[in-house]
Amino acid sequence: MNAMNHASCLRPFPRRTMVSLAVILSLSGCNQGMSGLAEYDYENACVTVPVINTNEPQPIYTNGPIDDADSLSAGINFDYSERITGTMPGPSSGTGLTFSNVVVTDKTIQSLFVRGSVPDGKRIGALFFEVNGTGEYFGIPIEPGGATGSTNGSPITVTLRGPFPIEGTEPEPDIITTEIIADVTVKAFLVDEDAEAPDVETTFDGIDDDANWLLPDTGITITAQNVGTGGLTATLFWDTATDIDLHMVEPDGHEIFYPTASRNSVAGDGYLDFDDTSGYGPENIFFSTDIPTGVYTVSVVYYGTSLDPAPATNWSVSISACGSTRAFTGQLTSVDEEQEVFSFVYGENCTIEPVEDPPKSPGIFEEAVLCDPESLESLNQPEEE
Repeated sequence: MNAMNHASCLRPFPRRTMVSLAVILSLSGCNQGMSGLAEYDYENACVTVPVINTNEPQPIYTNGPIDDADSLSAGINFDYSERITGTMPGPSSGTGLTFSNVVVTDKTIQSLFVRGSVPDGKRIGALFFEVNGTGEYFGIPIEPGGATGSTNGSPITVTLRGPFPIEGTEPEPDIITTEIIADVTVKAFLVDEDAEAPDVETTFDGIDDDANWLLPDTGITITAQNVGTGGLTATLFWDTATDIDLHMVEPDGHEIFYPTASRNSVAGDGYLDFDDTSGYGPENIFFSTDIPTGVYTVSVVYYGTSLDPAPATNWSVSISACGSTRAFTGQLTSVDEEQEVFSFVYGENCTIEPVEDPPKSPGIFEEAVLCDPESLESLNQPEEE
């Protein structure tokens, strides 16, 4: 789907709010010559996919195919990481790092959650990730000022972007063409809590001291899964061996979720094509082209687990529509718990407005920009004194 030619767009719901146009134009880099504009209602503004800003984190744009470990490593990207050729630093074995199996699909953004046996006064200062056998690895510096990643505290989060098709390709290809399961190596490097992140591309202080490294107690895998994508796609990932379900309520009230009778949209061509019951995901709901307009609500439900007690589970949901992708994260703590991820209107007029009380953070998404200068004529003007 070419978002530039698509008549509909994704926008959060339900709050209508007045915001400063200057703020939005500043975010989009479109504020030249537009100082002094009045506040306006997002209801009247048209948006479209932006020109790529290479100064911001980006996915790998490729038409694939991704069908083996080498092409998988080449097709994924971690925000603010360095892709490095050679041998990953650190010991070959160790313990103390909690890191779950990873699942990746086309056109998704997700958060990975990292914690471990971090001593008092220390924090995770860098994460290293390698798809084994590819000859390259990612070095991800973790800046100070946030979570330390300790077992009893908040996890470190890193952002993983799946592959995205090259813009303008019609029709969009399946990039990941088959299921790939590959072993990965993950290591975390500890630094003093207030220290800067090490330069992951060079030798750094403490690199040869095994006490500064944490590794998972068990082997970790990355799975690339071929799932459906289309004009509207929602994909769920999570970090425990539990059964978490993805739900989407359509404008007509029909709920798409795992029962066979409920997997298909009634009014459109939406479909739940992947239902994972054993852990990590994905769960995936997508509409190809027949997308009813109106209000949609996406939620996640902790269906069950064989583990006792039921582990707290971090989830990440990626929602794509109209050339824009948004990611949401949260945590479920008990069986049968349900959390709303995102409510939005899929409309005919290409509109967007900010979320009131965003349900989860971080909210990682591609910024939208004004696409119709003439819409400025309909902006609300300040009252004359």
